[in-house]
Amino acid sequence: MVATKLIAFVAFVMLITLLEQIKSGVHAGRMTKAKRGGRVKVIHTGPRVRKLKKKVEELKKKLASMEPCEPCESAKTEGFLFDSHTMTDYLEVEVEGLNKRFDELTSCTWVKFKYPSLFSEIVVCALGYQFCFGRRSDKLYMEMGGAYSTFNGFVRFNEWTNYCVTMDIDGWEVYVNGTRKKSFLDQGVSVIFKEGKMVYGQKYADSYGSSFNPQRSFVGEMAGINFWDRKLSDAEISEMSKSCKSGKGNIFSMVDLKVMGGVKKIPASC
Repeated sequence: MVATKLIAFVAFVMLITLLEQIKSGVHAGRMTKAKRGGRVKVIHTGPRVRKLKKKVEELKKKLASMEPCEPCESAKTEGFLFDSHTMTDYLEVEVEGLNKRFDELTSCTWVKFKYPSLFSEIVVCALGYQFCFGRRSDKLYMEMGGAYSTFNGFVRFNEWTNYCVTMDIDGWEVYVNGTRKKSFLDQGVSVIFKEGKMVYGQKYADSYGSSFNPQRSFVGEMAGINFWDRKLSDAEISEMSKSCKSGKGNIFSMVDLKVMGGVKKIPASC
């Protein structure tokens, strides 16, 4: 990502520099032609100027052919494999946009739980408000500010499933494959994530984030991870549930995730 942006920036600077050089007439081969009213028109000639103009055209074409965000597009085709219960494997995101109070939010993740077990597995967890989402056995698990709930019927194994969690002044809602399935009334709620940090695949063992709980680590696959600072509409969530390659969070998305431990990047099959 950094390399692509750097190339585009350097190309842009070169283009501006060359244009300014041509405009100012600093290169050899300049001649003038009188115009009406005593004004002078500068005509740039000579091999050096023609060569510069050719470079400008080449840079224009190169910039025009570049993707607006090549890493963002490639990240949409990636997924992450967690192949064992361990405290060392997780995804971490720490971005400036998380260091604020949220009165609305939407968190969406495509998940493939690997197999049924008695383990409790956490998909996403954040410090501070202790917002967590995952599964306990064959039930979905939701933790909000220390209180938690489980509910039946929406955990699928070895099958890609789109889970979205939203929050606004009316409370929390959970969407499964684009359809609202569960609401938690909690009027007046707001969320502050401590240290602007979230993890995927682990649950913090304490409120200080000093360690993870090994019994809550995730096994399976994830993709299409995005986070917004607003509550998405039912229509937006429904549309994104058609493919894990759609949607891009305005707080963070797949390109912002840092891979830790033995998590493997794999092609996203959802």
